[in-house]
Amino acid sequence: MSAEDDLVQELVRVRRGWGLQDRDLGKRIGPVLARICGIQATDNDRQIHDRVRLWLTARSAELPPELARAALVAFALDRDRQHRQLSQRMAHLAAEQLCAPRTVRRRVDHATRLIAHAALRDTTTVQDDAQPGWRLRSLRTVLRLDTVRPELHETREVVAIGEHGLAALPAVHESRVAHSTSAHAHFTLLPLVPCDHITLEVRFGPERRPTGLWRLDGVPPWSFDDVEPARWPVEQPLLPDHTGQVRLVFENLQQRHGYGLMWMPPSA
Repeated sequence: MSAEDDLVQELVRVRRGWGLQDRDLGKRIGPVLARICGIQATDNDRQIHDRVRLWLTARSAELPPELARAALVAFALDRDRQHRQLSQRMAHLAAEQLCAPRTVRRRVDHATRLIAHAALRDTTTVQDDAQPGWRLRSLRTVLRLDTVRPELHETREVVAIGEHGLAALPAVHESRVAHSTSAHAHFTLLPLVPCDHITLEVRFGPERRPTGLWRLDGVPPWSFDDVEPARWPVEQPLLPDHTGQVRLVFENLQQRHGYGLMWMPPSA
């Protein structure tokens, strides 16, 4: 079998029963998954759980919505679907998505295969381009503006290359939220180490939908000192979905360049 097939089998074993909530999760982790998640022989059960959970959450976020949902439920990452049997979780998901259980099974298998394929592809890329230091494989950021106070939630997948250990994690990026005299607001992420891709979600909510919305893709660092964001290199205007949410994916990133969103609040 190929390494991808091995990883798929290991993931299938993990999602059975309680999934990631299994008390003996460490005994169900195979060698390929352990290597990819950076699991050490000295890690305790909580550390193993956290490493696999963060890795699977980041990987699932890269999938199409239906497949991402299927993966989260299958591996018992959804707090509302943490049943003791995989079949119970699949039954609930089938009812939720208004489809047959076998359709949900196919989606789960497809999601598992895509996760394994992407993980091994990225691992190969890192090994081929390896330079000693740190690499941010993926960053998923959710900025919530639909709450009483703004909230920022992040999931990072960091790879240490060479002689560095995972114990001393440096700052891997900067986040900036700012307003300007032109009434525009913007949120930007600046990778400080090599980064493969960024997924950004900004949730304005249906009552706070902005009147203007623009994608920021590779804004030079000197631009952030400019008082007029209208002079920044931006792409075509965007539209949030019916819930007031925008989701963007950035690839081919340059270090210390800005990636994010600029908007004009509805009150402006």
